[in-house]
Amino acid sequence: MPRLALKYQQLAANVSLALSAFLVAYLLLHDAPAGDYGSFAFVLVLQGLGMALINALVASPLLILMNSRPHPDSADAATLPAIKGFFILGLAISGLIALLQGGYLWQATSDLWLSMIMASAGGLQLIRWYCRCEWQNRQVSVLLRSDLLFSSVLVVSVLLMWWWHELTLQSVAMLLLVSVVVALQPFVGGLLNVIGVTTDWQATKKGFDRQGKPALFGVLTVEATANFHSYLIVLLSGSIAFAPIAAAMLFFRPLAVVLGSLQQSERPLLVKALTQSNFRQIANLTQQLWRAAISAFLLNILTIVLVYWLAPGWLWPDSDSRHLFVNAVMLWSFIALLRALRSPASALLQAADQFNALAKATYASAILTVPLVLVSWWFCGPIASLLGVLAAELLLGLLLLRLLRQMPENKSAVSASD
Repeated sequence: MPRLALKYQQLAANVSLALSAFLVAYLLLHDAPAGDYGSFAFVLVLQGLGMALINALVASPLLILMNSRPHPDSADAATLPAIKGFFILGLAISGLIALLQGGYLWQATSDLWLSMIMASAGGLQLIRWYCRCEWQNRQVSVLLRSDLLFSSVLVVSVLLMWWWHELTLQSVAMLLLVSVVVALQPFVGGLLNVIGVTTDWQATKKGFDRQGKPALFGVLTVEATANFHSYLIVLLSGSIAFAPIAAAMLFFRPLAVVLGSLQQSERPLLVKALTQSNFRQIANLTQQLWRAAISAFLLNILTIVLVYWLAPGWLWPDSDSRHLFVNAVMLWSFIALLRALRSPASALLQAADQFNALAKATYASAILTVPLVLVSWWFCGPIASLLGVLAAELLLGLLLLRLLRQMPENKSAVSASD
């Protein structure tokens, strides 16, 4: 497929995923009680943790393994046994997160059926995320079909339920389950090929030791930086207190989806350019990532400001607590900007196999986050807990910039990302 055509298809898939995720949460925010919306938002936080774990333990080793071969667009017999080990690891992560989601919802709502459906949907979505990570290095058109299937089925069905005034947390769980089952179909043939081979655990262990283990520690510390406040507020203040913060996070979710998809699509190209010492290509790719990330942020924030100016009720329906929502949006906009600015640096360092250095950089931000979030929450309430997240994100961005400057072989790319 021509490079330009593939870029447009990837853009369409990224936009469709971002819009479908936004639409579901947005309509639920307006149609469901605040507690139900807060519970759904926390389920999404757990989903994000699962995606990050798969990125670290599976996608990072596969990125190096599959792009070190002459023809990474096909999984050959020598590679399939190692891939199967990562697939089993992806299944284990999906199952663990599904149990956490189901257990939390059962505790929060006392609805066993809802908990089972949402947990099944969450687990299957993480299996689909594993497939995206593998096919990103193999055949991108397959994952694009899956993305478009998932988003189109979900958007159409959610809009119908909203039109019929039947949109609830229970119906959303069922629609997510149906959508992900449909979206898994393009991967079935490839998964069957992987399942049928003997697992090469030695290759899997090698990938885990070299890329997965340091990336795992990085994920856990980044999770502490990004979402410790979410766990704290839900556990100690409840889902209703979490709702305004979750809504602010929702309106920046399109940016998060775009940043994640951009990193996923560009990292294989960065790996190849680094392998070939093609510094001009590294600089061009990093520059494209930076421009796309900043453009996505500006579009996101301008849309929020415009909608709030024209119809504030469209963003937060309860006028009595709208000031809490506005404060959360203001703080989250700075956090989102910092994440957009450091996104190209993260992609380049991962492509350069600097997972140990990345993990160490996240330790300092996590160590700073936990006490700051606790102090801010204790003295000023749930919304102020975002100040701790903001300070940690700033520190993490500075540390990643310093890491780039310490890589002499990537000076061309660093100057471009600056």
